[in-house]
Amino acid sequence: MKASATKMRYLTTGYAVVNQWICCMDRMPPLLKMLTKLTIALILVVYIVSTFFALFFDHLNTAHDFGHSALLLLWRAPQAAIAAPMVATVRRRVQNQISDLHLSVHFGPKRAPDLEQFCKEYIDIMKPSVVLATGDLTDARTRDPMGSRVFEEEWLMYWNALNKTNVTAKTIWLDIKGNHDADLVRVVEEGLHEVVSRISISNSVLWLWYNFIGVDACLDPSPKRPFNFIGLLNDKDISRITQMKAAARQEHSNYTIWFGHYPTSSIAMPSPGLRELINGPYLCGHYHTVGGLVNHMYSTQPTGYLELELSDWKDLRTIRLGAIDHGLFTFIDFKFHEWPVILVTNPKNSLYSMPNIEPWHRIANSTHIRALVFSKSKVSSVEVRIDDSDKWLEMTHISGPLYVHKWQPNEYEEGLHWIEVTAIDVDDNRRTVRHQFSLDGSKGDFPFGARLMLRTDNRVIGYLLFGLAVSICVLPFLILRFLPISKGPWFVGYVLDDYIGISFVWGMLIDGSYLPGGITYVLFSLNFYFAYGLLAYVLGMFTTWSYIVYIVLWKVSVSLSAQSFPEPMRPKYRKAKDFDEISEHSSLTRPPIRK
Repeated sequence: MKASATKMRYLTTGYAVVNQWICCMDRMPPLLKMLTKLTIALILVVYIVSTFFALFFDHLNTAHDFGHSALLLLWRAPQAAIAAPMVATVRRRVQNQISDLHLSVHFGPKRAPDLEQFCKEYIDIMKPSVVLATGDLTDARTRDPMGSRVFEEEWLMYWNALNKTNVTAKTIWLDIKGNHDADLVRVVEEGLHEVVSRISISNSVLWLWYNFIGVDACLDPSPKRPFNFIGLLNDKDISRITQMKAAARQEHSNYTIWFGHYPTSSIAMPSPGLRELINGPYLCGHYHTVGGLVNHMYSTQPTGYLELELSDWKDLRTIRLGAIDHGLFTFIDFKFHEWPVILVTNPKNSLYSMPNIEPWHRIANSTHIRALVFSKSKVSSVEVRIDDSDKWLEMTHISGPLYVHKWQPNEYEEGLHWIEVTAIDVDDNRRTVRHQFSLDGSKGDFPFGARLMLRTDNRVIGYLLFGLAVSICVLPFLILRFLPISKGPWFVGYVLDDYIGISFVWGMLIDGSYLPGGITYVLFSLNFYFAYGLLAYVLGMFTTWSYIVYIVLWKVSVSLSAQSFPEPMRPKYRKAKDFDEISEHSSLTRPPIRK
């Protein structure tokens, strides 16, 4: 009862304040009243815009993606309470990823030969157990950059690269469709099923104790570019992916790697959707570094997993090397023909930490720094240093590409530290990689461009850009709508020879003199008629022009014939058949097929 009385008192007081403010507004001079309204409107706009940007930047903040849970602090627990120390064993799994190949009959003649070299040379050297080809395998473009068409030759290029090198006998090759490959249905109908049968569609592959789940978000049916830039997952797709995730758990998979062509930010899906299902790194392509604006497009998502967009094979020839070392996923992106290739697997880059998914505490209990080094020639030396020390330490070769060096992680318990590894081969090729690591959960942040592209919904960005464009067009008219038109100038021009005058509805100012109005009121209402004639007055003032245009267009369209089109565009029709001659499997609504 007391609370109700207090609430009623607040409401009464608020009503009185508002009523008093309205009364004050009524007693204000017109100019002051207008300024007051504009000030209030400006304050509201600033408040709304500030709130929007605060929420927007909070959404891009990765600091709260997984919080400082007990997983981050387990390394401080007694040794018996955690996993056994990580020693210098070869318990690792290596995989490669390429994306956005865009094999084309019109552009980039070296894309296919370079792919063959990758399938032969790099696979033989790195010996990955799995290779992921994450979409846009073919270009499917005509010579006109905006034209779209499926070419059988492009699929044969892809097929031959895999066939000639016999790469599928050396590794597990998993490929998936991209938006440029989305005309696959039409290709299959034309009889090319044998060429493209390797395309994986939302499949799950269990490799040893690790699971790979491919997510096909291509539209079905798929329109031509650019209308297939945004992918789609419906409720049925999400249900199927959920089942694959559950199956992986039942098979006691130790780790799950997710892959697809579309980043999750470019997929339309229900909520909760794919981001709530992913429980491991998600490897994708599609964005092509946004024309070079974001070269390293990596970010964690609010649910804690790491999303990694790979720049393309098409122009940049980028390759990804990934490894799972004692349950921790590490990776490095490098360019074609770059040797040596170095991947530091322990300690892992703190920026790529997923403590709610991986056993992050194992780094603090490890006994050795570990790195994988690959080169065309024999590796002659591998050295490591921490925190820019003056002394480089030689790493010991264990077997294959594995190099290790004993360390004491308790010396680096607090804050961020830099680790740097340099490798040299017998041909004097030198490569150095460095990254930050931490043991207490400290980490930096991803580039703003990467977070913007991967954490936001691309459709929302499109909505905002469209709304901004409309606002720019409409806002001036809204402002003019609330301004007193009778007080503003009508036009500025030469109302006398060699003299510029300013005309208002209520009069004119010419050479410092004021001329009261009268006829200006009449001229203002008949402006279109006097300035542009009767036709402009009828069509413009009353916006009747659109109806006349509609009638004309209708008249022209119904009178069109096949002869109205140029020869290449002229439609060709099949001979008409009687209804009884049409088989029950024929489609009466399917458009005629051009031969």
